[in-house]
Amino acid sequence: MFRIRVLRHVVRFASSSSTVASKRLTRHFCSQTLSTSLSSEAAAKYEKKSPTEHVLLRPDTYIGGVAMRESQFVWIRNSETRRMFTKEVSYPPGLLKIFDEILVNAADNKSRDPSMNRLEVWLDRETSRIAVWNNGSALPVEIHPTEGVYVPTLVFGSLFTSSNYDDNEIRTVGGRNGYGAKLCNIFSDEFVVEAVDSRTKRKFKQRWYHNMREFDEAVIEDLTNQQLSDYTKVEFVPDLKRFHIDKLSEDIIDLIGKRVFEVAATLPSDVQVFFNGQKCDVDGFEDYVRMFNDSNPSSFLFLHPTSRWHVGVAKRNTFSGEGIVTLPKVVSFVNNINTEKGGSHVDYVMDKIVNVMKPLVDSRLGDPSKSVKPATIKNNISLFINCLIENPSFESQTKETVTTKPKQFGSSFDCDSEKISKWAETSGLLDEIVDEVLNTKKKKISSKRANSSSVRDIVKLEDAEWAGVPGKSEKCTLILTEGDSAKALALAGLEILGRQTYGVFPLKGKLVNVSNLDDIRASKNEEIGKIVRILGLNFNEPTPSKESIRYGRLLILTDQDEDGSHIKGLVINFIHKFWPSLIQSGEFIKSFRTPLLKAKKGNEVVPFFSLNEYRKWAETIEGKWKVKYYKGLGTSTSNEAREYFRNLDHHTVNFNYAGSSDDDAIRMAFDREKSDERKRWIRGSDEVSTTEDVEKTELNYEEFVNSQLMQFGMADLKRSIPSLIDGLKPSQRKILWTLLKMDETTEMKVSQLAGAVAHRQSYHHGEESLVRTIVRMGQTFCGASNMPLLQPIGQFGTRHEVRVIMITPPHFLRFSEKRNNLEKNGKCHSIQHPKKPICPQNQVPVNPTTRLLFPIADDDLLEKKVEEGITVEPNTLCPIIPLILVNGTEGIGTGWSTKVANRNPVDVIDMIRRKIDLSSLVVNEIPPFYEDYKGKIEIVTPTKFISTGKIKISRPERKNASTFSVEISELPIGVWTSKYKEKLSNILEKLPITEFSERHTEKQVNFRLIFDRKKAARFLQKSNSDLLNYFKLRTSITENRVLFDRNGQLKEFGNVSEIANEFFEIRKDLYQKRLEIQKRECEAKLKYVNNQVHLYYYMNFIELVTNGTFELKSMDRESLELKLEEIGFEVDSMKTENSKKSNYGYLLEMPLSRLTLDEMNRLKERKSRRNLELKAAESADWKSTWHSELDKLEESIKKTRKEYLAS
Repeated sequence: MFRIRVLRHVVRFASSSSTVASKRLTRHFCSQTLSTSLSSEAAAKYEKKSPTEHVLLRPDTYIGGVAMRESQFVWIRNSETRRMFTKEVSYPPGLLKIFDEILVNAADNKSRDPSMNRLEVWLDRETSRIAVWNNGSALPVEIHPTEGVYVPTLVFGSLFTSSNYDDNEIRTVGGRNGYGAKLCNIFSDEFVVEAVDSRTKRKFKQRWYHNMREFDEAVIEDLTNQQLSDYTKVEFVPDLKRFHIDKLSEDIIDLIGKRVFEVAATLPSDVQVFFNGQKCDVDGFEDYVRMFNDSNPSSFLFLHPTSRWHVGVAKRNTFSGEGIVTLPKVVSFVNNINTEKGGSHVDYVMDKIVNVMKPLVDSRLGDPSKSVKPATIKNNISLFINCLIENPSFESQTKETVTTKPKQFGSSFDCDSEKISKWAETSGLLDEIVDEVLNTKKKKISSKRANSSSVRDIVKLEDAEWAGVPGKSEKCTLILTEGDSAKALALAGLEILGRQTYGVFPLKGKLVNVSNLDDIRASKNEEIGKIVRILGLNFNEPTPSKESIRYGRLLILTDQDEDGSHIKGLVINFIHKFWPSLIQSGEFIKSFRTPLLKAKKGNEVVPFFSLNEYRKWAETIEGKWKVKYYKGLGTSTSNEAREYFRNLDHHTVNFNYAGSSDDDAIRMAFDREKSDERKRWIRGSDEVSTTEDVEKTELNYEEFVNSQLMQFGMADLKRSIPSLIDGLKPSQRKILWTLLKMDETTEMKVSQLAGAVAHRQSYHHGEESLVRTIVRMGQTFCGASNMPLLQPIGQFGTRHEVRVIMITPPHFLRFSEKRNNLEKNGKCHSIQHPKKPICPQNQVPVNPTTRLLFPIADDDLLEKKVEEGITVEPNTLCPIIPLILVNGTEGIGTGWSTKVANRNPVDVIDMIRRKIDLSSLVVNEIPPFYEDYKGKIEIVTPTKFISTGKIKISRPERKNASTFSVEISELPIGVWTSKYKEKLSNILEKLPITEFSERHTEKQVNFRLIFDRKKAARFLQKSNSDLLNYFKLRTSITENRVLFDRNGQLKEFGNVSEIANEFFEIRKDLYQKRLEIQKRECEAKLKYVNNQVHLYYYMNFIELVTNGTFELKSMDRESLELKLEEIGFEVDSMKTENSKKSNYGYLLEMPLSRLTLDEMNRLKERKSRRNLELKAAESADWKSTWHSELDKLEESIKKTRKEYLAS
């Protein structure tokens, strides 16, 4: 009781003391505050938000900005060319980030489950629905022991949930903070998760919506009695209004595709990654890096010291096929995350490389007091990194910058100093850095303006006397010519114009397209540098004044053909890119036009400035005119040149500026990023006539682009993309037709054939390109054509070498079908040939197989072109099978490209046979096939195939054997032996090889590698598939079936069946036309023989002569024929409509020997044959005729194959 009373007092005291203290404190505090009403208003300003509300309210903290980021330049891959290019895009960064969270989650699963081998991404443009699917271990489909919900519900539907919170556990994944997928859920209208857990035999599916605020109950499906494979699928529809957009733009879709492609490149090679059903065409990280400069893949250095570090190094400013390209400074990935801003891992690798290179540069400076700054080396290097870091930390949730210290990476990057040194030397990087340090080669263009003395070293410049003279230079005109021959014409013209105000400078060829070059890269082009100096322009002054430049006008003098228009466009684009004010002045650029053709009749000469103008005139004129085609400016004589310049105003076209539409037109025509616009531009225009333009002396830039440049685009496409009907490009068609019309026993050299084609078919381009095309049409090695149309006699190349053709002494061609390279028409593709130079002196008789493919009976049925007043080759030939499928094709033109793989001619013949028997038949797809290819070609999608070489590992039979061998006996299609050897050498650098040998034959490939068994024991455990990947023996073939259809229009064909169907109808019509004509010819021949056989006519005629009815001595020919017609004699049935033969020549010109009995018997036999021919023609139908010709063709193909294999 006492204790209870004491406790009560203690409690009462404590309570009263607490109350008093509280009251005192409250009084003190309240005495310093505002009134009660004001206090409530101030307090109300403070809010508490739920985590989800906070994410939506402050998205930049979690996913980056949601507003549109305008005009950002990013590197995007062109799926058709497999090249990376810079594209200007606009996008909301946050939208890409939420997609990336899901994508990286899927990629992380590879780290957790090595058996994962597939990742798929699907994007529906219409609904904006995105799905990411991966196999491999899924989340456990079971109730969480403490939270009481299914684990997937917890992971995808609750913030701050993750398996990555234990920092003592080593992980090489991208996840870290427990936001990830939940952020995507929060920024989505709908979010669906589906997973199959084979361990628990359950399938999980749950849907969230309205920014994760609402959700459906999880649906659990029991799969106890089914065979299961784990997978996870996340599907979501972004809440686009939160990103201030209403649909996924092309830019956003391109960037999503870019990230999928990057993940495909950074994941191990055994993981196949698909985007919208198409497999990402990248063979590892090195292949991805090479796409940044595929024209010079050897310019890269690759360092791969451990499986966690893949590093590529390149010169920042490097040459590509079209000029100088500035590569990105850094492209880096950590655990499959694109760390756009780099971080500690980039500094770590860069410092190691700089530490190797700095002493090398310093040693070359020649002065111990001089030293290169590390920043100078860094500015000249592009770095590509793909690495795995343990438990990485980032600067923010957007994960753009890595902050992990190198000592915590979990591995080290040990760079190969010797390899870096060798690469820096051979690539020229050391020399460039040394030049920069010594100021002998400055990065920035000198601001000093060119004067007369500063251009004296430009040897080919004929400088105007007043150029650079203050007050006079603005009156000067620089004549920029297409080559030296055009310069000669201009110099002849200067005899009329004088040299005070006119200068001349010849271009070497086509000016580089500068659309995607900055001033530094452009200035490194020798020709551009000279033009800038000659004109007195300065890259640092985009708006030069008339007084400051050496020439006030630029007059472009090119050939009057399509390529001349292209050169004009490239020059205009160059000035427009760097000095747009000169374009906008409307006075700076002019062009000089010369006749393309001249028609002459007596003393009358009519010039034409375009083919369209000439053709229109030719349709209305009568009489025989002699037409001369001016192949180039060098064709004009000096007298003609002086005549042109005397009438300067008539031959000058002034380019005027009409506003922003001109700017847009120039950019559309030349900017690499506007390829889609160019494609629509070309496709939406039929043959554009420039007949009106050639009459103009004033032209704005948009008109120039939509007329003359349009014609170049169409001509370029026709040169680059073949016709579906015959599978030929124009130059190939001209060559083939020339040979078809020659005597079948004729043999001629390649150079002679090129001359014959140029003469007979009005070929207006260089003979050198024609020789290259002829050689390609005769190449017979594996990887060329399955049915070459020319049979080579001599060296025409093997599959081992890839070099540019050298025109030197003799080889011979035989016109043949054994194998043919139809697809490549001498544009910019390398061709295959041996180390000996290929010679243009080869012989060419017609081979029977070619004539079986192109029946002689069709020759007169084909519609021929008329050029320069002479009949040349047909618009298209028409083989009896679609040759485009047999020999394939490849080409790149303006806005469009094409690629069709080769196929087995026997399979194509079989397909056509089945179509003949059942025209409505839907033919099956035919897989690619290359003659004499011993590897495999696998079908990935209807348009994508994987070509695989052959490799065999010979495991030692004896247990104590010290070595084992690996034999490579076939390479993928398109991989040539010499190039592969370079790649193989890089692969073998760090392998324990004891012996390396090559045992190639003319037709076969054979590399033999001997390995040290102890040091390379891991190779004995590798599967054949692993070896193929390791030794780079897989390549992809992606078809882009763009062809000219029967109407001469570009058409993209979805599959082989579409090509076969269109060809079938064309060929069927030709057979029916041929049979109808043959029937009429047989009837006429029979009638002719009947007229001769019927003795009635002969005897009656003789009787009429002898009885005096015909007094031959007193009658002329015309009177005699009228008399024969009056009596009732039939006219000559073989006489054609335009023939000059006499109606009764078969009687009046008949020799007396025809009246003998022997001759009459021969005529009766001939009549019998003609009767049989007529019956055969009447009974023949197109089906039986086609079948018969296919049988002969197939027999010839099989015979040729047998001979080839035996050779």
